[in-house]
Amino acid sequence: MFFQPFLNSLLQCRCLGYFQLAWLSGEQKGELWKVNQLNFYCALDTRMLTNEGTQQVIEEKVTKITKILVKQKQKDDLNAQQQASITRQQSTLDRIDVQ
Repeated sequence: MFFQPFLNSLLQCRCLGYFQLAWLSGEQKGELWKVNQLNFYCALDTRMLTNEGTQQVIEEKVTKITKILVKQKQKDDLNAQQQASITRQQSTLDRIDVQ
C-alpha cells in the first residue's frame, strides 16, 4: 500500500483527537494516485497539546469512568454485556494508571 507510512504516523498520533480518512474515487481512468483522492479530516482537542491540558483530560476520564463503575457495581444482576462493559472500563483505568 503506497500510503502505509502515512497511516502509521496517523495511528501513532491517535491520542490527540479524532481523524478520518476518506477515499474518493475519480471518474477518469488512469493511475490510482492521479485519478482518486485520499482526504484527511481531523478534529483536535487542543488541551492534549500541553502537559497541563493532558492531565485535565485524564482527570476528566478517570472521574467519568469511576462514576460509571461505581454505578454498575451497585447492581446485583449484571448481564454479560454489562460485565463486559465493566471489564472494558476497568481496563481503560488500568491503562491510564500505567501511563
